[in-house]
Amino acid sequence: MTDEPMLNIREKAPLIIMGGLIAAHILRVLMPQSLFAPLQPWLILAPINVDAISVPQKLISLLGHGLLHADFSHLLMNGFMIVAFGIVTLTGLRANVTIRPQIFSPVQKFYLIFYAGIIGGGLFQWAWWSLSGQFAVALGASGGGSALFATMAYAIGGRDRLLKFGLGWCVINFIFAFAGPSFGFNIAWAAHLGGFAVGAIFALYWVRPKSADFKLN
Repeated sequence: MTDEPMLNIREKAPLIIMGGLIAAHILRVLMPQSLFAPLQPWLILAPINVDAISVPQKLISLLGHGLLHADFSHLLMNGFMIVAFGIVTLTGLRANVTIRPQIFSPVQKFYLIFYAGIIGGGLFQWAWWSLSGQFAVALGASGGGSALFATMAYAIGGRDRLLKFGLGWCVINFIFAFAGPSFGFNIAWAAHLGGFAVGAIFALYWVRPKSADFKLN
């Protein structure tokens, strides 16, 4: 087992995603509201029962909402998750190449896990809004970051670490869900759990357990 740095710039895929998110955020900040307004239904996740949003817009927003962030701090938080967890995930994806025949390359799998996490998180968020009757909107790539959190956990410690991290992620998000509004902030906690669930499924098939050992440097 190698002593793999967590922040390894040799893995460029996580950095490419973060660079794209930074570019999208800057473009959004500079774009006049008159130009952004027509794009908003495609790029912000809203409850599925909103009649003013067309079916194509709702479907595209499942992925599109992962492009935008509320502010730069939101972007940096998700960006750190993507880079740190993504690098460890790629270690596990690359280690699994020698185990079974591969259709996708490790980098392609990384992108698929990330974007599937965003979509899965959006589906979980839709389900929560439908069950609770709440009306809200969501944006940000945290569903994809949560998926990479799951695959990172599996790469580090297999099923045991995946279950421990998953339980901790549930507790943290439930605390935010119920205590957050009292402090003036709301998070799309269902999307976080949905993204983690998607990542856990991919981890079982694509990531070699206990293949990554890292240190912060």
